[in-house]
Amino acid sequence: MHPDTVFVLFTYGVLPAWGCLIFAPRWRWTRWIVHTMWVVAIVSVGFAWALLSAGSWPPGATFTTLDGVMALSRSPHLALAGWLHNTAFDFFVATWAVSDADRLGIRHRYMVPYLLTAVVVGPIALLYYLALRRVAGARS
Repeated sequence: MHPDTVFVLFTYGVLPAWGCLIFAPRWRWTRWIVHTMWVVAIVSVGFAWALLSAGSWPPGATFTTLDGVMALSRSPHLALAGWLHNTAFDFFVATWAVSDADRLGIRHRYMVPYLLTAVVVGPIALLYYLALRRVAGARS
């Protein structure tokens, strides 16, 4: 399968799961599909495929320098692997945050800004959630 096809399948394929987290976090299908980590597992399989399909790494590609990391993107398979790595981890953290917020009694409407931004700026969104969590804990 071509990396572009895999990119489109996973990028758009994960959007319904994000929608479930945003619009129906307590729905039984959300609990079954999202909170049991099926989405993360499937994206992780895509990541493994991309990594294993890359063959040899481009010259200079390494994780020890910024130039080396940038060289990884010269391979469509390795760029895809990087994207799927982020997709899997952003979704994993979002799933944890929604479960954690529910457990702590944080209203879901406060989670929506987190979820809407986590897809694009996951670490910044996580900072928002951690601050929200701290404020909610202070109110308890």
